[in-house]
Amino acid sequence: MTHYTINEVTPEKSDVTFRGIPYADADRTGHWSIWAISLLFQANRAVSMTNSFMHMNILRIKNVGHVITKQILDINPLLYRYTYKTPIKLRFKMEMKEIGKSSIIFSTRLYDEETGLKLGQNVLKFVQINTETRKSLPFPAWFQTSLSHLKMTGKYQIKSNMFIG
Repeated sequence: MTHYTINEVTPEKSDVTFRGIPYADADRTGHWSIWAISLLFQANRAVSMTNSFMHMNILRIKNVGHVITKQILDINPLLYRYTYKTPIKLRFKMEMKEIGKSSIIFSTRLYDEETGLKLGQNVLKFVQINTETRKSLPFPAWFQTSLSHLKMTGKYQIKSNMFIG
């Protein structure tokens, strides 16, 4: 993982900047592979969640896990022009969209920090589960109350035809 700066992290949103493209993430032509791009989105989630995004510092308890049940990754074709030599600051802005009894939909947008150009978007649906029974597990009442303004209405659905706009 490259060096990163945490600009802001709250339970509902995060803003993290990564500097450059890791050398190991380049393919044999020196360009960034799709797999490596998806891993940097994952690294952003890990950094944000270990710093209290989604109250993850409190929700991580014994026999509770979180799985991704749906995911869409849209990439701007301009992203393939960047190589590991490109001096770029990649800014990830992640925010919760909706919460249900045991699920959360959130979106991560990737920008070139210098130009403001949108380079990608990742939309995920997370479900909280009991790791022993593998069944969905409702979020605690305090969690649902604190994020009640994001209650799932169905207006923000993950569809396979979502594109970067």
